[in-house]
Amino acid sequence: MKKLVEETVLKLEDLKVAIGVLRRFYSCTNGLLTTFRLTFNYTNNKPKTIFVSSITSVKISNSFFKEYIMLQCGSIRYFISCSDNNKLYSELLRVVKLNETTTVLNSPRTVETSVESPDSNTLSVPGISRVLEIQREKIEESEDLCTATTELSALKNKCKLVKEVLVKVTKYDQEGFNATIDRVFKTLGVEVFSQSDNQDNSNTPSNSDKTIDSDNDREVLNQLKKILSLLLSKNESILLHEFYVAANRLMLTDLLSPSQLVRYVNKLEKDYLCKLNKVGNVYLITKNHEKISEEEFCSDLIGILNSGPTDLIKYSKEANISTTLAQVKLNLAEQIGLVVRDETIQLTYYYINSFN
Repeated sequence: MKKLVEETVLKLEDLKVAIGVLRRFYSCTNGLLTTFRLTFNYTNNKPKTIFVSSITSVKISNSFFKEYIMLQCGSIRYFISCSDNNKLYSELLRVVKLNETTTVLNSPRTVETSVESPDSNTLSVPGISRVLEIQREKIEESEDLCTATTELSALKNKCKLVKEVLVKVTKYDQEGFNATIDRVFKTLGVEVFSQSDNQDNSNTPSNSDKTIDSDNDREVLNQLKKILSLLLSKNESILLHEFYVAANRLMLTDLLSPSQLVRYVNKLEKDYLCKLNKVGNVYLITKNHEKISEEEFCSDLIGILNSGPTDLIKYSKEANISTTLAQVKLNLAEQIGLVVRDETIQLTYYYINSFN
């Protein structure tokens, strides 16, 4: 069957419409007849559309001293009159016959243009370009939908990954901070950070038998001296694993393994540049060359708590130490009974243990 694009046929002036038998006529606006439909604004400016393909009968009558056109659309009957009923009647017959022999393609802009500009003397016909534009818009919509589906799938995968990370972090948090650090180093193959079987009374990691003789070793040692001096100039002590991270970030040589770092730290300790202590379950590098006790390690915390309770971030800022070291001190002080904590919805606050 032949296909045609919807075209504007007639603009209806002084339009009056009655819907149903023995119903009154209402004045209507924006009346327009196209090869696809008859549209107008009915009472309360409500838009109405009569599709030409649904019209089964078209008649003209002069009953009740008034000339009007009767349209039968299934079980609904429309009575229509306008400024030129004869022309409307002939055009209706033509478009009804046209729809019986051809397929008229819907073009929404034909009606929209006419309704928005009812006073215009010319009516535009969009033609094939509008059909192509509608097809292009539908293609773009399908592409946008495909992109949105892909992005949603990627978002689901990221959410799944975040959930897995949160589960692991929660598990580590339940095990305790120190246990988490030990697990991380064991995953990295840092066996030297745990006490060996033949050093039951030692508080430092095992030392390798390797000596530092090569030029490369001396260069690495010199760089480590500078980094350690810089870190200890701002703090009395740093955690061994913090020094490990800082060294590998700032070194101009290849990355050091944990066992290599411990070997260099032991050398620096022999040169009286630092002291490696084990406090609780963590290893600590300090300026002081004497062995440090757990109480001495937490002495600055007690001084701050004498002025009132504190939390992790506040203590880290007041003591000018990293949050990692601050958390280690708070956990250790709680373990040995120096402080107690109060967990609230907002923060965890720490107080001096008055019952100690």
